[in-house]
Amino acid sequence: MNKKWLKNPYFQQVIPWIVPMMLIVSWQLLVQVGWLSTRVLPAPTGVLSAGIRLAISGELFHHIGISAWRALVGFIIGGGIGLTLGFLNGLFPIAEKLLDIAVLKKVRYALCPMPYALCPMPYAHEYLIFLRKAILLYK
Repeated sequence: MNKKWLKNPYFQQVIPWIVPMMLIVSWQLLVQVGWLSTRVLPAPTGVLSAGIRLAISGELFHHIGISAWRALVGFIIGGGIGLTLGFLNGLFPIAEKLLDIAVLKKVRYALCPMPYALCPMPYAHEYLIFLRKAILLYK
């Protein structure tokens, strides 16, 4: 069996795109057939058309700016808390005993409300439920 085509540089560049494209096509087909609700996960074509419409109106860039600001503020707050706890754990052995394990185990639950902060939309609670189940599944 000749496998020269596998070593073709063009094919090597295409390989990483095969699975994502298959997922997008499957996603579109599942929405069109009706097996996937557009209220939970809109079709890729709907997402693309909405993105183009919002970009043309300028509303998309406004919302991107707001989301970037929220992410930056959250990063600064979280980094400040983490830095403070790190200093406390490093300077005081009792703080390490009291805070280290208890705080680190709760960090994954602190990340669950992020969808509310980054994309306050009517169906963010469904994403939050999915995220919480995923976190509990992999703990």
